[in-house]
Amino acid sequence: MRDLIEHKVETYATESGLLERCDFVNASASDLSQIESESVDAVTTRSVIIYVEEKQKAFDEFYRVLKPGGHVSMFEPIAKLSHEYVGKGYFLGYDVRPIEALMKKIAEAHQAQHD
Repeated sequence: MRDLIEHKVETYATESGLLERCDFVNASASDLSQIESESVDAVTTRSVIIYVEEKQKAFDEFYRVLKPGGHVSMFEPIAKLSHEYVGKGYFLGYDVRPIEALMKKIAEAHQAQHD
């Protein structure tokens, strides 16, 4: 999976004419030792931190590798709020009306675990 993602990102960078401005590194979010301190313009993650055990260490690494004035862009799912959208036809912005009965069962199972 990681190879497929890397290929897609590199393809996008090439097609956008940005490849010469990019470096790709496979590393754990909590160990970016392959990357020099204050050398990165931006750290971008999507649904990563939720899976990292040492979250503070990951944030420390993000801070360490970012150049002064660098940016962090993150998206993390908020699962505890997800059930609120079931029954309204949308789940996290997706139209789930075709599978609404299934979504209700999932929400009920989730609620039963937390009662």
